[in-house]
Amino acid sequence: MISQNSHKVISVDIDPGIASNLAQHFNNVEFRSGDSKSLLPDIVADLNRCGRHVDFVLIDGDHSEDGVRRDIEAILKLKVTKRIVILMHDGFNPDCRTGMRSAHWDDCPHVHYLELDFTMGNFHAQAHDTADARSMWGGFACAVLEPEMRDGPLEISERQKAVFEAIFPLSIYAPNMPSKQKHECIPETLPFKTIVKAMASLPRRALRKLSL
Repeated sequence: MISQNSHKVISVDIDPGIASNLAQHFNNVEFRSGDSKSLLPDIVADLNRCGRHVDFVLIDGDHSEDGVRRDIEAILKLKVTKRIVILMHDGFNPDCRTGMRSAHWDDCPHVHYLELDFTMGNFHAQAHDTADARSMWGGFACAVLEPEMRDGPLEISERQKAVFEAIFPLSIYAPNMPSKQKHECIPETLPFKTIVKAMASLPRRALRKLSL
């Protein structure tokens, strides 16, 4: 889909099999194989040096907190001559979300918009495909960069923060989750006392948002 709507695409993947299997099918895609930690800074530097504009960036690679933050901060070094839209996958995953939130967005004066809940993610009550039971995945965060300098501090929006905070205590990421329960499936209908316990851990402002 991206290649069909693009003049040129640069794809970065740690799996070299992606390039060998797909390169013949996409004439306008330049495949780079390796760790984004080492590849992205060089790619950004080359684009800046050649004066090539980037319209769109999709970040969906290293799902660790540090990895997500590092990829974002590498992309924020792009020269902004026209609008750049950055989509970041798995904004509903706690590690990815923390990496997105903690990136040094404010250091880039061209960032005008940042929404961590651009689209909502999923809570997997039961194991599904590659997702463990009680895991939180999916959702997109979105940032928009403009050539004009931002006027004032950047606001990080989290429209579904109340939902995220309500689900987190039931997930495998909760620090107080007993190890025995971490990989147990949650029934489709939760016991009322479980819901009340999760709601009780929320700040009052989050409860107000849920009641709207």
